[in-house]
Amino acid sequence: MTQDGWEQAQITSGGQHTSSVFVSYRDAEREGSIVSISVRLEVLNAGQAFMFKNAGSLMYVRSDLTRMQFDCIKHVHRVVRVTHYQNNNLKGASFTAEAPGAPWIPYGAGSTPIGAAPDDPTQDNPAWDSVAATVCARTAPPLIFH
Repeated sequence: MTQDGWEQAQITSGGQHTSSVFVSYRDAEREGSIVSISVRLEVLNAGQAFMFKNAGSLMYVRSDLTRMQFDCIKHVHRVVRVTHYQNNNLKGASFTAEAPGAPWIPYGAGSTPIGAAPDDPTQDNPAWDSVAATVCARTAPPLIFH
């Protein structure tokens, strides 16, 4: 675990963006097969960022903090809330989008690539599969043998 509580879970390269995905288990919650966890995305390439529209203006984003849920049985995930930051390390101008009632999206091949807009599943990227497997294993209830 890093000093600030984030663990690197994945490095992903999709198109022109190379990003690092981190998870924090400090505030992880598990209820049955569903895990709620904080996920952080950092764009690694200098000079590259995702572009998002906020209140009618465009903002380049290099860092995201997302509250996600993974269903470890059904292999689906959804975003509960995301805060986009202009600079790396969750710094700079930011805006938050809540996603009450967001749909569950399958992860694995054919799913939304990490860092892509949820409505733009344009390519296969099983990266969420790897993150979800780690998150589900780390938060699984202990086995009790009799």
